[in-house]
Amino acid sequence: MILKKRILEALSEKALTHKELKQKIPDKTIRIISATVSQNKNLFVRLDKGYVGLKGRDEHLVTGNRIVPDKFCLYKKLVNLMAHREVRLEYLYERLPDEKKVSIRAYINARPDLFIRVARGVYGRKDRDEWLIRKYALGKESTKIRKTHRETIVEKITKVLLDGERNLQEIHHAMPTYPRKSITSKLSLNQKFEKIGKGVWGLK
Repeated sequence: MILKKRILEALSEKALTHKELKQKIPDKTIRIISATVSQNKNLFVRLDKGYVGLKGRDEHLVTGNRIVPDKFCLYKKLVNLMAHREVRLEYLYERLPDEKKVSIRAYINARPDLFIRVARGVYGRKDRDEWLIRKYALGKESTKIRKTHRETIVEKITKVLLDGERNLQEIHHAMPTYPRKSITSKLSLNQKFEKIGKGVWGLK
């Protein structure tokens, strides 16, 4: 097996020192392992204290000049859950049932170098998901526009009656997606409409 694949397997669970990598790959020297790590910067990242981790997963293990101990591994879990795309807080809560919701939010907010707020309740990775901020904003604005311009049943009835008086059956035929009861109710209660004759309606 290619050495870089063996190193990837060795690092599958957590970051290791060169000495620990040597123990998992005993037939290779530390010098050869170190050289392979250096030649594959797209796969591996060098951490402090001689540790080696996986690119895109273990950068968060470095704070200042020390390795963050395992008790702070929530960072790693969050990074992994956002490895491919942005996620909603509800998704994080479901995937991390042993963590307090307030802790999850606090960890995300405490690491602006790793995470960004894409939209309300949606978070992504720093230097990857910034473009989504505009996407979500445009989507929200588009929803507002659709809601703003959605024609009401009264407006629809008014348009139908602009062409002249109509009976209830003709009005309902012109707007079949609306319940007949709703049309009757609006005709009876709204002051814009008046009953001309038996079952015939018009505009005042």
